[in-house]
Amino acid sequence: MSLKVLAVVHEAYPGAPSAALDVCRFMSVRLKAEFKFILLRGGPIKDDFESVGEVLVLRNASSRVTGLRSGLAFLRDRLAVAGLCARWRPSVLYLSSILSVLASPVLRSCTCTSWTRTIRSSSAA
Repeated sequence: MSLKVLAVVHEAYPGAPSAALDVCRFMSVRLKAEFKFILLRGGPIKDDFESVGEVLVLRNASSRVTGLRSGLAFLRDRLAVAGLCARWRPSVLYLSSILSVLASPVLRSCTCTSWTRTIRSSSAA
């Protein structure tokens, strides 16, 4: 069984996200890990992420809409992540930066056991 890594990256712009991409590329080649990416925001290096694995760009994380439209965007993001996690069943969740934690509300449906426990216990506080 290969290592399946769901990587959450805050954006697809050069800088810190490039370092996360380099780590993922290295793990893909050396460890034969499979990757899927959740990007909180797209950007010019999105294609580079796609060369390593499937990419899902969340709509609500970078949206400036409020009210009902924002709620619907959040629901759409959560359903997309739930579908990804249900069909792929990642074994590891990699958060590339503290900003990646912004995705935690939509990651609640992910089946990475240790991450699910962490989110539920921290949100109960």
